[in-house]
Amino acid sequence: MIHEADEALRSYLTSWLPAGAKQAISFDAPNEEWVKGIKTPTLDLFLYDLAENMDARAGDWIELRDEKGLLVALQPPVRRYELTYIVSAWGGTVADQHALLGALLQSMPAYDDIPFEHLTGRLEEQGIAVRLRIGSLDGIPDLWSALGQTPVTALALALTLPVLPPQITDLAPPASSIDLGLAGQDGAPGRKPIPSFDEEPGSAPMRGDDGKEGRLPDLPTEPLPDPDPGAVVPVPANGDRKWTAYRTRETISVKKATKRPGDK
Repeated sequence: MIHEADEALRSYLTSWLPAGAKQAISFDAPNEEWVKGIKTPTLDLFLYDLAENMDARAGDWIELRDEKGLLVALQPPVRRYELTYIVSAWGGTVADQHALLGALLQSMPAYDDIPFEHLTGRLEEQGIAVRLRIGSLDGIPDLWSALGQTPVTALALALTLPVLPPQITDLAPPASSIDLGLAGQDGAPGRKPIPSFDEEPGSAPMRGDDGKEGRLPDLPTEPLPDPDPGAVVPVPANGDRKWTAYRTRETISVKKATKRPGDK
């Protein structure tokens, strides 16, 4: 998509260049060999840096549904990349070079985005604005020394390139039915059976606080002994009393009810 950004810049800036003169727009590195081959005034846009704009990254996914409302695809959020071009003018007279740079400066306040009629390919299909602004040369090393060139007037042009990731269509099929039932019932595969407490002591499965399965403890089968009425429970001197619970038996007498006058 970078070549489509280059073509959008070429188309847009050409519409602002001085009319009636022969100019050219190039995206080559302005090294010594390239400069020697220039025949006409040329505006060079050398792509120096490319990085994703993390501050502009969105987190919203878009659900795409068909006419029945069923989910058919997920659209990941758009990514935006900052393309930094170092723009310089070459060939002709100094006046020709300044005219090229002036046309570039004049085009910046006109639009914050490249007009859609200058977009092609994926950029046109996406329909997302391509931002364009004058950037800064701060932090850029001495480019001219690296290219073996005499320093010339230059400026930074920042283009925000939107990239829409492909849609995700490998989705789980929509639910066609809902199975409601209790655990342990027939026809409910994968469910654990309900523990039965009607089995013999020590055989019914159970789960403790630690999450491990165990067995119900064996219950005592012998009756508890009757308490001794004359037994004395000693009380510790430090006041740490320990209470003992006894099971008591009470005799309930049932008297035959007699009918009183006035009762129905």
